[in-house]
Amino acid sequence: MEVGQGGATRRYRHSFSTGNQSRGSTEASHAGVNRPSSWELEKVVTDGGSKAVLYTTNLQTDINAYEDSNAARAILISLVGAAFDEKSVSQNPAFEQELKVALNLPVVAVPTIYIRGKYIAGIDNIMQFFKKGLLSALLLESLPHVLKPNAPCMCRGGKFLICPVCRGKRKLIRQGEDPVSCRHCSGTGLLKCPNCPKQ
Repeated sequence: MEVGQGGATRRYRHSFSTGNQSRGSTEASHAGVNRPSSWELEKVVTDGGSKAVLYTTNLQTDINAYEDSNAARAILISLVGAAFDEKSVSQNPAFEQELKVALNLPVVAVPTIYIRGKYIAGIDNIMQFFKKGLLSALLLESLPHVLKPNAPCMCRGGKFLICPVCRGKRKLIRQGEDPVSCRHCSGTGLLKCPNCPKQ
């Protein structure tokens, strides 16, 4: 879908899978925050700035969105340290409204990362960008003074990183669900470093 406004072209795509939401997410859903696991969203705008922004929630009534927000924060910290802005939609409703207006959607997902004109929503999409090295590439274009091409790799030569989603525990425990093997690290607790030179 495209929306033209003031000469800017905006594109977004999304797919919903409503499913059954846990009781704990009721309050967050009423606030317009949906579980990111039900989203696949990437939105591109023509007037993208250079600042990386992470939209999160600190509201533990939706423990899944809360844990996913922590994982997304850990990913960005591993890449750029503190060189990004974090906006908690649970602490400031204006941030949630800002995200709704930007995406032109009535319900938004957290965590969402904004970088280089892209909105990447949901931990699944964020992890895909991270594992493929696309997130670090976007950050390198946006923050060249923070990410240096010749800087030591984030794994410090170890070739592997602790999975930021399961935090090395190899299991995912979702509210209202039985524990399952982490799909992001294939149940190993580790990820191949996306920034290591390919041999």
